[in-house]
Amino acid sequence: MNKDRAVGAAFRACLLRCTGAKLGDIWGRDRTFAIGLVVYATGSLITSLSPNLTVLLIGWSLIVHGLIFALAGFMPTLLLFALFTFVSRAIVGVEYAIQETLFQRSLPDYIRGRISTLDRGAELTVFGIFSYVSGVAMLYISPMALTVLSGLFSACAGVVWFARHRGEDFSLGMHDKDIRLSTQESS
Repeated sequence: MNKDRAVGAAFRACLLRCTGAKLGDIWGRDRTFAIGLVVYATGSLITSLSPNLTVLLIGWSLIVHGLIFALAGFMPTLLLFALFTFVSRAIVGVEYAIQETLFQRSLPDYIRGRISTLDRGAELTVFGIFSYVSGVAMLYISPMALTVLSGLFSACAGVVWFARHRGEDFSLGMHDKDIRLSTQESS
């Protein structure tokens, strides 16, 4: 068994156990266990589809970020909500740094600035549109429901990440042969 996948399975089990106690009080033990089993099986299936560690880390960080943010909607106090939101944002911040580094390394120098500017502009446009949509949605649904929905939509980004990068090579064009040739030429 792959050690990375075993650690991921243990982490998911711990995460479900920590949140399962509170959800067990709300929903009941049997229902919480059944939902947890489905979530765990789905997570294991998604993990088995990842071709390498990079895809695994980025995909799961997006999913965990979304789920923690969705759980923040169920927190009874503002302090717990702030803690869950902070952890969620810290996870997505680390993911963003990794993803942005891979993105920058994959682009040729002569177009890197243009593509980065276009990417950032599209990102800010989407943020603006969804901020407006969220404001309008607050007229019809509760802030708690909006928080849970936005967390679940964020988690879907990780599932899409896994689906798009299934079987993809993240060596960015550098293979062992190329690395050996470049080190021999420099010596």
